[in-house]
Amino acid sequence: MLKKIWKNSLYKNSLYLMFNAGATAVLGFVFWNIVARLYTSAEVGIASTLISLVGMIILLSSLGFNISLIRYLPLHKGERSKIINSVLTITGLTSIIISIIFVLAMGSFSETLSFIRENLVYSLVFIIGATANVWFLLIEAIFIAYRKSKLVFTRNMIASILKIVLIFFLVSLGGFGIFLGWYIGLITALLVTLFLIGVKIIPEIDWDIIKRMFHYSGGNYISHLFSMLPTFGLPIFIAYFLGFENTAYFYISWTIASLIFFVPQNVGRSLLSEGSHDKKNGDPKKALKFSYAIVIVGIILGIAMAKILLGLFGEEYLTGGFTLLIILLLSSLFYTYNSLLVMYYNLKHKINKVISINLKISLLTFIFSYFLIPYGLTGIGFGWLAANFIVSLVNIGELKKWQ
Repeated sequence: MLKKIWKNSLYKNSLYLMFNAGATAVLGFVFWNIVARLYTSAEVGIASTLISLVGMIILLSSLGFNISLIRYLPLHKGERSKIINSVLTITGLTSIIISIIFVLAMGSFSETLSFIRENLVYSLVFIIGATANVWFLLIEAIFIAYRKSKLVFTRNMIASILKIVLIFFLVSLGGFGIFLGWYIGLITALLVTLFLIGVKIIPEIDWDIIKRMFHYSGGNYISHLFSMLPTFGLPIFIAYFLGFENTAYFYISWTIASLIFFVPQNVGRSLLSEGSHDKKNGDPKKALKFSYAIVIVGIILGIAMAKILLGLFGEEYLTGGFTLLIILLLSSLFYTYNSLLVMYYNLKHKINKVISINLKISLLTFIFSYFLIPYGLTGIGFGWLAANFIVSLVNIGELKKWQ
């Protein structure tokens, strides 16, 4: 059975990506556990809010290329150098401009974060960190397109281990110290892996290539904005309505639940990559069954260990995030179907449907969360679960069309 799974390239690359996500998540768990003991919950909240703001910049700056690189690089091997350099140049310039706008607006969102805008060094670190994170995301897409998922693991291990080491030396900087340690590790890993993609990185833009990719990238850009808004938008939403302490509790619970979310995400990316190389390898029903076999086990283990995992961060995280974590774990039953449906439509170039699904999930999440805010983080969790349940229920008939 295991031998059969390993011979299937869809399963094998999915397992590589899931192993990478799992190992990265475990080290991320260690990182946040240490942080929770060295820093106050308010400082953790500030750091997670800053990281979420960078996430918003990534959403705006990636321009959909994180998906289109996986789809186009296998089809245009002779143009890899021009494709990669054009994408990195455009996204790099875009992220710098958007980061500057975010820095200038920092104080208007929260007076607590105005120290970023008022300190030139902090501002530059924020801008460089955001730009590096955009490239970090795109390099991962390139490795997946190359079927070199092992390199994704190498890169993430470098970043994860470095940031754990660095946070011990940055306590005096408070919440910004957490942020700084996170991005020094990430930038170091990025510099190492830029040499592994087999292309000389130079600033250039081939507009003919960009125009060819525009419809697919543009549609996925809009879709990706919607799909990641809950991930990066909810911590900001919570910081505004419920305070930085609740942001910290949410962020830790979401990080743990993401161990399960990573399963359909990575199986879906493997499905897209394998289907782009060879249509015979892009079997969505196999991907769905494979995902649920792992997700269901993950949910059971997650619920059984929820108190232990949150308790490692301290009693306040257990009290503040336990119910939320259980809700997030259960939501993965519906999230799994929606994630793979999105990647199936990407494989079939049905970009309008990709946008529609992610738009509905994001809108419903924030609408439900807004009206359920009196119930605190529990209300936020039910908003996310309800949004995924409704969208999966509406689209359940699409399963019969998968081929």
